Amino acid sequence: MQSPMKPGYIYVLVHPSNPKLHKIGITTRNPEKRLKEHNSDFTQYTGRIVKESGQLWVLKEYHEVADTQWAEVCFWASTGLSVIPYRGRIEVEELDWHTVEKGIAAAKSAGVRPPEPEPDYVLANNTWMRKRLEGRNVTLLSNIRSKFGKANFKCSAGHEWRTVPNQVADGSGCPVCGIGNKPLEEIILDVKPANVYLLTSPDHPGMIKIRIQPCGSEEDTSSSWNPHRFRYTEDVELAETVIWRLLGREAPFDESAFEYNLQAAEDAFRKFTYEMHTQLAFKEKGGY
Repeated sequence: MQSPMKPGYIYVLVHPSNPKLHKIGITTRNPEKRLKEHNSDFTQYTGRIVKESGQLWVLKEYHEVADTQWAEVCFWASTGLSVIPYRGRIEVEELDWHTVEKGIAAAKSAGVRPPEPEPDYVLANNTWMRKRLEGRNVTLLSNIRSKFGKANFKCSAGHEWRTVPNQVADGSGCPVCGIGNKPLEEIILDVKPANVYLLTSPDHPGMIKIRIQPCGSEEDTSSSWNPHRFRYTEDVELAETVIWRLLGREAPFDESAFEYNLQAAEDAFRKFTYEMHTQLAFKEKGGY
């Protein structure tokens, strides 16, 4: 999770013992107060330099920045020494003034840290929800990080509310006017969920079948082929593409058995949900 934005200052200290020895710091307080702390706190690296040399740090310059931590990152990135801020939080380094000026320019123009991209599973959740909201006059207003967490919604009458996404997905609508209420049975008919099955048979060792079967449909009990693994999906076309890609085979024209290592097939099913999230996120980003 990103640290919250904190406006403040980025400052540069220089030490009289070495004109190239600089301390680069950030603070949300007065930089003059930070200077006094660096010159008096002998438990810190800057203070130990003062104690050992008998000379005080000098505040060379400081600048207001909108996001202190992001400004610091941009400073060090511009110098090619971006690892420095994480070296035990000791941001003291021998730098020529041209390098310091370059870093300060980068920090001053940094602005605020850009938001981190949402994980694929969040974008996949958003796609899932929007599909379940089709025709219900309800809009998803926030990202869904958990189907059982909380998200924001808005109905076509302008009412906004925050609730558990899974409840809305299962048919609940606006708590004020009722817009968006829909029986779960009708939602299921619209989204057409299915299970992707890995089938095995004791009569055919070393062989497997792949079956994509609508949820709720009757199973063929007369066959010796039994479900070994399965995965739920509400995007049958994508699911079919994904499972055959994971198996490294072209999709057949019929549900015929084929020779395949069972452990490798199980591994494909373990990767199925992750790969579905990846592909749904790609679509969410406008990939295709």
